[in-house]
Amino acid sequence: ADGLCPIVVARGAPVVLPDARADAAGCEVRAVREGAIVAYAGVPLRDEGGRVLGAVCVVDVAPRAWSDDDVEALASVAEAVATEIGLRRRLAHGAEVEARLRASELRFRAFVEQSSDALLVLDEAARFRYVSPSAERMFGHPADALVGSSALALVHAEDAPR
Repeated sequence: ADGLCPIVVARGAPVVLPDARADAAGCEVRAVREGAIVAYAGVPLRDEGGRVLGAVCVVDVAPRAWSDDDVEALASVAEAVATEIGLRRRLAHGAEVEARLRASELRFRAFVEQSSDALLVLDEAARFRYVSPSAERMFGHPADALVGSSALALVHAEDAPR
């Protein structure tokens, strides 16, 4: 076996070995056989959905009696790491969504600005909030002069409501 962490992942539970050399699974690990790892404690690293992503572990080169407090502290570290992973995933997802929204906005803006139709946005008081370049050409008024003004100002006096 390549290590003891895969055992934690497979079991989905803590693995505590005061002396990995005395454990059947531990004896199969090269680092244990070579003396690089003697004592081992590992806990699962889980995502927000409960899936095991990996393991957080500590090792010692001498036998060690791991206490319940040691395992609880290790579990707390795993929880902190899982929280950080979750936050980073959400941030990455948020950045991806923001980038897609920006790209969509640019496509929409290009569509609106290249359209031959007059596109206008009015507020509840019938004031222009957006005037497309084609509307500017149709009405003969600069878009920036129309924005903020009343749409009724463009209605011919004979057509205006009385």
